[in-house]
Amino acid sequence: MEDSLHVELNALRQKVTANEEAVSVLTTAQDDHEARITALESSSATHLHRLRQQQLCIEDCENRSRRNNIRLQGIPEATSGTELKPTVIAILNKVLGREAASPIELDRVHRSERSNVLILQALQVINLDLQRHANTIAHRTNEFMTEKLVVRRGEPFSMKVMFNRTVQPEDNLKWWTQTDQRYNSEGALYFLVLCCMAEMHIKSSDISAHDCYIANQTCTRKAAVKIDGPGLLGKTAEMHIEPGPGVCGSKELGPGVAHKWYPLEDMVHDFSCILQVNSPDDNGIIVGNWSGDYSGGEVPTKWNGSTNILRRWNESGPVGYGQCWVYGGVLCTVLRCLGIPARVVTNFASAHDTDGNLIIDRYFDENGRELPATADSVWNFHVWDEGWFVRKDIGTSYDGWQVLDATPQERSEGSYRLGPCSVNAVKEGDVDKQYNAPFTFCEVNGDIVDWLVYSNEKRRIYTQTGAVGKFISTKAIGSYKRADITNNYKYTEGTTKEREIFNKAKSNCSSMLSRNASPATIALMALSVNDTEPVVKLDFEGAFTHNYPQFGHNADFMLTLKSKSSVKILLQLKMTATAIVYTNAPVKEILSEAQSVTLEPEEEKKIQFSIPYAKYEAAITTDNMIKAVALCEDEKGGKLLVDSVMKLGSQPIVIKATGEARVSQPLNTEIIFTNPLSQDIENTILTAEGSGLVKEPIHIKIPCLKKDQQSVTNINIIPYRSGPRCLVVDLKSNKLSDIKGILPINVLSE
Repeated sequence: MEDSLHVELNALRQKVTANEEAVSVLTTAQDDHEARITALESSSATHLHRLRQQQLCIEDCENRSRRNNIRLQGIPEATSGTELKPTVIAILNKVLGREAASPIELDRVHRSERSNVLILQALQVINLDLQRHANTIAHRTNEFMTEKLVVRRGEPFSMKVMFNRTVQPEDNLKWWTQTDQRYNSEGALYFLVLCCMAEMHIKSSDISAHDCYIANQTCTRKAAVKIDGPGLLGKTAEMHIEPGPGVCGSKELGPGVAHKWYPLEDMVHDFSCILQVNSPDDNGIIVGNWSGDYSGGEVPTKWNGSTNILRRWNESGPVGYGQCWVYGGVLCTVLRCLGIPARVVTNFASAHDTDGNLIIDRYFDENGRELPATADSVWNFHVWDEGWFVRKDIGTSYDGWQVLDATPQERSEGSYRLGPCSVNAVKEGDVDKQYNAPFTFCEVNGDIVDWLVYSNEKRRIYTQTGAVGKFISTKAIGSYKRADITNNYKYTEGTTKEREIFNKAKSNCSSMLSRNASPATIALMALSVNDTEPVVKLDFEGAFTHNYPQFGHNADFMLTLKSKSSVKILLQLKMTATAIVYTNAPVKEILSEAQSVTLEPEEEKKIQFSIPYAKYEAAITTDNMIKAVALCEDEKGGKLLVDSVMKLGSQPIVIKATGEARVSQPLNTEIIFTNPLSQDIENTILTAEGSGLVKEPIHIKIPCLKKDQQSVTNINIIPYRSGPRCLVVDLKSNKLSDIKGILPINVLSE
């Protein structure tokens, strides 16, 4: 009942919003027409004045060409019209010594045009046009949701002043502007005053004032960076990258929201906007949650944009819940609002180093289960931001893209923040440069060491030097494709240069226990290391492969073992499958098996592990990830550990638009979804959002869907911004969580 009322209420809100949009369009058109009429009236008055002057000049020229003309000077200005001729006759009679009323025949009496003396009307300002359309395009603020002018610091903007008459050279016009900051709590809204004064014929000092926002622009850019369209985030496992809608929404916000928390100060040295995107330190925007229990807030995968998050925070404080891609999207919005070129970056196989030694230590028990006390980790992916500006504090060679991360992972100088860290510094291994370079370096180029833990010792079993930092990605300019920027962060894996840079960075880092490490982690790290026994050379190798099933289908892992020996090998195999979150943290074990495997000389054998939906349904999280680990041991004591993460796919949402999209014109969209499960799905809600397309999210309730049943939903939207747009649709139900669909739409102007 509550959901139904919620849907109906949203439908009413949509109608009200549509009516408000129509009224706003009409009001804007009326204001525009009134301004044009005023301008035309002023222009018409000017032309009439000039025409009258020309007529007088013509008459004067005609009079001058006639003979027997008499020119009289000194006749009072008040004497005009029918009084002029009797006055002239009286003057002439007096000069001639005759009676004042004596008749004199005069063909014509008129005042002559004084071309060298022009009596001007007092100059007044009647209108100040801040040229909002042209200025906001030039300052890249044309899509802020505000009627006020928003400009960037340090960049010129133009104004158009309308006077009550044509400005003449003899006016000797002088003018100046001044700003008066208002609403200090926001630090953004200014009162712009234009003063003008003419040396002569001035009625008074005329003042015209307007509100305008002046956005921060302290960063100096040495290259043009084009930022277009919504963000695009990659969120899945390595080697199977699925682009998803980003959560950037700067175009939908008024600038006051962005400036609520961030004063206009030196942003390179005081990046408090990073602190205030996360909540732990100062009641910031987003509350993080990686537990899998999201009661009391929204599931992190639900968010389609940062606009609603920022509005909620602006109204009622911290918003739950978020994870790295949410922090990344919101921070990107904040940076762009403040005038800093920014983009969202996704790093696959992203290391999380807690002790600063650039090594990720993973600990496993004798059955191949990763121990919960492991402090270091490798996230399946991690999302951060890059901002573009100069680094006067560390040198010009480190200008350009800077890593900024609002996800609360580790404390830096007492607070949860990371950056700005120069991408150039990371690539060159200059981890002594501010800020947080060692942590960032390890995220993209750390080494992994796997340990097998016994009761009183740990044994190193394998070191991987190229497993961290894969497919580092951002959105390509001008399209929704992925742009690979891995080479910006490191040299090619496996090359001498890459190892040289790693060793350089490692020599600058001091190994120390993290002050935040748990007692269990410290105990693991303190175990004696058994490196005295000679490393057993393995006569076999192994690797996992798997399919990419949709959620609701069987999850099949294939372990391939291959003998490199000329004799038979007997292996003991222990395999576990665990539901995890994207940080690789285990949630619940799904499968545990042990078996013996015999490999004939140089034989390759495939062993399949199949996990049916019924077995993982109750364990899987909204991240839809399963991690398989296999520990293989031969008769000589040689051990091989292999692991793999499977990301279960989602049934696609099909979105179609009928006809061309045009501003202020209804556009019909069709949303098609088919139930992929063998069970009914209920309590299904569709949510449609899109910058420039939908001002408020549209929520629609879908009836119960049987197995393989298809739902077709039609939504009418009214675009309000032209240009490339993206409609994002989210679906959630009692069985499925936050399935996404996107449709790029090019909106034409009216």
